[in-house]
Amino acid sequence: MAELSVRLGSALARWWVPANVAVIVVTVVVPVVVVVVVVVVVVVVVVVVVIVVVVVFITMIKIKTT
Repeated sequence: MAELSVRLGSALARWWVPANVAVIVVTVVVPVVVVVVVVVVVVVVVVVVVIVVVVVFITMIKIKTT
């Protein structure tokens, strides 16, 4: 009975370590990926807004000068 529990314990330990690693990976990688995605989206939006503003500004100047 004791041997069985030891075997079960070692089997659980074998499964538990990868499970812990998976949990660590999920808790570290997922937020990092989310942050990276959010940053990329924000940068893209800012760039697009800046381009639109510049284009509108240039067209306004052209309209005023003509």
